[in-house]
Amino acid sequence: MTSEMGDMFNAMREASREKRAQNRVASLQILIDAGFKPEVKNDGAHLRMNGKQWAADLWPGTGLWYVRVKGKPQREGRGVQSLMARLRGLQ
Repeated sequence: MTSEMGDMFNAMREASREKRAQNRVASLQILIDAGFKPEVKNDGAHLRMNGKQWAADLWPGTGLWYVRVKGKPQREGRGVQSLMARLRGLQ
């Protein structure tokens, strides 16, 4: 029984790794297609974008993002689509 649970856990962990890897590739392409110019860091694990009044960091594997705007508190969220909506509101 323990072996079955271990196998199930390992399969779930591998599926999660594959999903994060897919997210890294897909998020980069979505941003490029939308006209953003992300700077790729750590082999795609971290994407950075800069505007005139803002800077944004995205970790596409998990979808976590932070946006810093001059003179305002830092904002955070999840998902490449919500990040793009936030950045479009700043342009």
